[in-house]
Amino acid sequence: MGAAARRVAKSLVYQQRPAAAVEFATTAARRLTDGLTDRGALGLSTLGMLYLSAALAESSQERTPGRVAAAGGYVAEAGDVAARQGADLDEDYTQFGPTNVTLHRMDVLLRFEDGWSALEAAEDARPEALAGMTREAAGRAPGRRRARLAADPTQGRRRSSPAPDRRAGARGGARTPGDGEPRQGRGPRDPGPRTGLAQACRALWTAGMTQVLYLIACAAGPTQHIDDGVRAAQDDGWDVCLILTPSAATWWEPRMEELVELTGHPVRSRYKQPWEKDALPKADAMLVAPMSCTTLNKWGAGISDTVAVGIPSEAVHMGVPVIAMPYFNQAQGAQPAVTRSIAALREQGILFLDGPDGYQSHPPKRGNPQAFPWGKALAGARRQTGDRCPRT
Repeated sequence: MGAAARRVAKSLVYQQRPAAAVEFATTAARRLTDGLTDRGALGLSTLGMLYLSAALAESSQERTPGRVAAAGGYVAEAGDVAARQGADLDEDYTQFGPTNVTLHRMDVLLRFEDGWSALEAAEDARPEALAGMTREAAGRAPGRRRARLAADPTQGRRRSSPAPDRRAGARGGARTPGDGEPRQGRGPRDPGPRTGLAQACRALWTAGMTQVLYLIACAAGPTQHIDDGVRAAQDDGWDVCLILTPSAATWWEPRMEELVELTGHPVRSRYKQPWEKDALPKADAMLVAPMSCTTLNKWGAGISDTVAVGIPSEAVHMGVPVIAMPYFNQAQGAQPAVTRSIAALREQGILFLDGPDGYQSHPPKRGNPQAFPWGKALAGARRQTGDRCPRT
């Protein structure tokens, strides 16, 4: 329940409704406090992240004294939860704990352009804890990125740069009007040592901001080269988890370990058993591509007999952005059911990419699977997640 509430709050931010996100996250946190607290570390991590979600949503709006105070209060609430938890943990892939609260406090202050306070907040971050978060992110990073991150955490790639411009302004000593005088002993020409800030920024970039993309591929031509799609998404900054239809999985069965190594996650192609734990981290977005005509019509009719259909068909109604790009020929696309299925998906809020903005159906027997436009698919994913949506 708490994790679902956090996802709904994130979805409201994606929809440019930050005030609603704040109200939802804080209401959920207060109503669920007792139940989440009773669940121990997992529940406390979820509760703390609800307050941090509220803080980020509050700080995504125009700065006012009331919003500054409210966002600071939500971070403080999260800090109290982190103190009860007692340590930095990675329950449910949240990396919640005192260090994560400090990083969010910095982020909120930077969003409100209070650079000096962000610099001071960085001093509360313990170097060894920041290093631990960076190592944890490197351990979850896919394939080749994992090796690069382990050697140099600054190699973590982002689709956008959340704070460097504001940090540059903060180092210049400028303060937002109404903030009062600079802190004692910290003038614009004397910023002092900031190694803690550098490590905190590195941790923000390599741990707190990576988003998880479920790439869901059907038995359509481009899936023969799905490793190209995985690499394109990784180059775009995503931590990619791959899900295949059962038929598509048979294509890669002799080489499945290559995909596991490339993504750094198990490759799913079947529903898990009731006693099995989730093998993948929770998704920040889902891209169904290439989507076959069969999968499109099953989905449109509400038939989720494979995990490749079941997961996104449920996720779109839980606030997760879902994007779909088809790959089938013009003869298949002429079936009346195709038009109805596309309309059904779009009515549910799925971004269906066809025509000039996606894939234009090819004549029968004349497809080019290797030319599948992954760039357009990933551009759609960026649009749906607002280009910059820190993973909370």
